[in-house]
Amino acid sequence: MHVYTKGDGENTIVLLSGLGTAAPVLDFEPLVNELAKNHKVVVVESFGYGWSNVTNKERTVENIVEEIRTALKSNIEGPYILMPPSISGIYSMYYANAYPDEVKAVIGIDFTLPQALEYFGESAPTMSEYMKYVFTNWNCTIGIIYHS
Repeated sequence: MHVYTKGDGENTIVLLSGLGTAAPVLDFEPLVNELAKNHKVVVVESFGYGWSNVTNKERTVENIVEEIRTALKSNIEGPYILMPPSISGIYSMYYANAYPDEVKAVIGIDFTLPQALEYFGESAPTMSEYMKYVFTNWNCTIGIIYHS
């Protein structure tokens, strides 16, 4: 799993991957540059995103949170300020409830909460059957190239 860090400071802000964000490190670059002036900023690219490998492990909330936690605990000191966009809001809420001593705060960026799914009568978004076939059988990574 790819983990990018920048900056130094008392707070460790962890930006997580949103659903369908091909390259979180690139997507968050302007925000990371600003936050890193006063804080340690960490971008976690979950499996299948950005520079991270793909995985065949089931994509449950529990598994994803454990993968994120393992990546962070390997060399990044907490407690963490989790900053989730999109579906990673659900992962952040689970993380904060399962490991309250490791989370200082959660700051949402237009993030999904479990109550929103219940309110709208929807289930959590999943990858389409076609994209599951592409990722599983072709073992490929989707990325974005920026030209200046």
